[in-house]
Amino acid sequence: MEFFDSHAHLNLPEFASDRAQALGRARDAGVSRMVNVGVDAETARLARDLSRENEGLFATAAVHPNYVADEGETGFAEVEALLREGGFVAVGETGLDYYREHSPHELQREYFRRHIALADELSLPVVVHCRDAYDDCYRILAEESERRELAGRVVMHCFGGTAEEARRFSALGMLISFSGVVTFKNAHGVREAAAAVPLELTLAETDCPFLAPQARRGKRNEPAYVTWVVEALAGVHGVETAEAARITTGNAVRFFGLGENS
Repeated sequence: MEFFDSHAHLNLPEFASDRAQALGRARDAGVSRMVNVGVDAETARLARDLSRENEGLFATAAVHPNYVADEGETGFAEVEALLREGGFVAVGETGLDYYREHSPHELQREYFRRHIALADELSLPVVVHCRDAYDDCYRILAEESERRELAGRVVMHCFGGTAEEARRFSALGMLISFSGVVTFKNAHGVREAAAAVPLELTLAETDCPFLAPQARRGKRNEPAYVTWVVEALAGVHGVETAEAARITTGNAVRFFGLGENS
């Protein structure tokens, strides 16, 4: 059984001391491919270095919405330069975060659109972070979809919205990715959202080192634990875990533009 962790952060300091061991545990669990997501130029550069050193690892680059105020034009320019150099499979994570309030909302919206435009120019998909901002996020993606081909080119990462919100995004052709939250005992709304999205539009992720599944809740998350996410998605959709793994892995391979043997 093959699993794909579509959103990980092995490029963060939490894995500095045992990254190789975490990768080994992922391989042992059947997680053959992982996408390390950049949140600024430094983490994007490390993600690319790791992808060059380790088979089955891939990298993305962007300025996270929480950091756009601090990173500003210089940070965005550094990320843009990295993306133009190549070696990345997506632009992300970008988007909107109205929960943390680290960056002004208008500035977040501006940089979100700029990331989308850059991804369109470079023919790369977009990894979207959205927290407490689903209406604005939907509005921007709907507007951008009118002038760009975004269907099948955007994934809503670590989805935590309602079933109705999930339907709205999937109606635009966006993929929806679920994390360990879908396994939490009290996360009934997230499971309802997962049930509302066809498996053919679903990805599985850990968002490690954050949001460990229920079986490891409170501990550091890591790519090996994506197996619990896929098991939960299988339960939601009434299929075998192997079938959910096959579909979500295939979805991720196509979304990130990877060959079957990459």
